[in-house]
Amino acid sequence: DAVYMVGDHTDVDPQISAFLQEHGAVGLPLYVVYPRGGGQPALLPTLLTPSIARDALRDAAAAR
Repeated sequence: DAVYMVGDHTDVDPQISAFLQEHGAVGLPLYVVYPRGGGQPALLPTLLTPSIARDALRDAAAAR
């Protein structure tokens, strides 16, 4: 039940800029995984591996 979202920042968008700033991102890409039921999101590294993505999604699904 995951939702994958992409923000295109080619033409600077104030909403995307605010989101990046909110998460302390200095550049793109930014990967954020929100846990099921709310809580603190996990910020993933810029260079993802399949295991990092899998583990983050597993942890988010288990959160309550």
